[in-house]
Amino acid sequence: MPTAVVSHEEIAQRLQSGPNIWIAVADGDMDRVKFLLEHGNVTPTSKDMAEYTPIHAAASYSQHDLLRFLLSYPGVSKDAVNVRDEDGDTPLYFCEDLATAQLLVTELGADVKVVNDQNLTVSRNV
Repeated sequence: MPTAVVSHEEIAQRLQSGPNIWIAVADGDMDRVKFLLEHGNVTPTSKDMAEYTPIHAAASYSQHDLLRFLLSYPGVSKDAVNVRDEDGDTPLYFCEDLATAQLLVTELGADVKVVNDQNLTVSRNV
């Protein structure tokens, strides 16, 4: 998704000021998320040390617009809505409110029958 031309110096400065896409997602900072995806060597399915992705973060912090954006980003498979972390939890396990869970299931296609590594489904995990 090309945007305005940005100099190498500006890219370096922006990345140095905070290259963490997970924080940008949690903060709901769409512009920063877009910038990091374009210049920060991360994707919507990049995993941290706990295999937590920006998609998990968007679900956890009820960032609906970012969930839609991340899951429709070029190159992201439709199955990414069910990406698992190190415990086998999908983004649906991280929802803090019903509206986000409904968005994931009804609009974005999350699977409510996924069983995590503790043999729990989302409904048993709540």
